[in-house]
Amino acid sequence: MGFGTTNIERVRAQVFPAGRLQREEVVALPGLVLVGWESGETEKFFQVYMDGRLSGVAKHPEQRMLLLEYEHAHPAAIEVIWVTKEDRYTDFARQLSGFEETDGSHVVIFVPRTSGLPLASRLELYWDGGSGVIDYSEAIVTQQVWANPFDKWGFGLDTFGEGDFGYSGTGAVGWGLGSFGIGEFGFDADELVLCTEALEAGEYQFAARLVDEFGNWDEGDTEIFTIGIDPIPEEPELGIVSYDEKNDELVLEIH
Repeated sequence: MGFGTTNIERVRAQVFPAGRLQREEVVALPGLVLVGWESGETEKFFQVYMDGRLSGVAKHPEQRMLLLEYEHAHPAAIEVIWVTKEDRYTDFARQLSGFEETDGSHVVIFVPRTSGLPLASRLELYWDGGSGVIDYSEAIVTQQVWANPFDKWGFGLDTFGEGDFGYSGTGAVGWGLGSFGIGEFGFDADELVLCTEALEAGEYQFAARLVDEFGNWDEGDTEIFTIGIDPIPEEPELGIVSYDEKNDELVLEIH
């Protein structure tokens, strides 16, 4: 048998949207979650476990996303593992080590990357560490908005006039690969991703702000988020109450 958890990164679980309201609020379908991940494995298959139970199996080694059912009334602990081809339908739940308090508790913030963002700007993320007061002395995550000038500009490589003449958007991630419905037509899939380290259960405040090449920012453009992290649910304990050998009946107790 062969399975492992190495070389699997950026596991994400997103609600499956049924639509979007006028204020960009997502209307989620309860009971469905879209789980995605990244991996350099090219000959392995992948399984997804939810609350310690096998919930989905990839059908191809290149598959990196599964739509799964879950119990939406409480938080769900999700784990992705790779398996060999011959064991892709084998349940490895008993061999998995389980979950720690900080497993799966990364905060991920998505920011649309539109053409209006300055070329040499960067996006900075700050937080309160759970204290309730955001500390702006040092950013916990910093990301350049445009890693390469060609990500933003097309023919001419500069802002010719006021209309960004020649803007081609060749550096965009592609139509339909990101936050559909946000931003400019044809480029609304392009987004920046800010991800924190693993966090314990609690309520945190984050602030994201855009900084130009000279270190200036507009306080009015600072976005503040309050995000709560629920504790990982405990695995239920299973005990044998009795077994009727004559009728081949087993009575279990779950608590």
